Amino acid sequence: MTDDHNHLGLRAAQPHDDLEREIAAFWSTLLDTRSVGSTDGFWDLGGDSLDVVELAEFIESSYHVTLTYADLGESLSVATVAEAVRSRRR
Repeated sequence: MTDDHNHLGLRAAQPHDDLEREIAAFWSTLLDTRSVGSTDGFWDLGGDSLDVVELAEFIESSYHVTLTYADLGESLSVATVAEAVRSRRR
């Protein structure tokens, strides 16, 4: 598997901006995967409820934004998390 492909071997959608790149890098470490695209699913990459807690802590400490499990929802992707951070920063 190369760095620009997701876990299914499909070409991953690259993160669009610095915020998405930072979140994707954190996911890569948290979920122990080489490549995370902006639309890859958190659960599909092996994330679990404890990982969501770590994700929320990362978001709060890095961006001073509090996101709850309900805010993050079931369809987690780098893009949706980045959008949630942006909407709470305004």
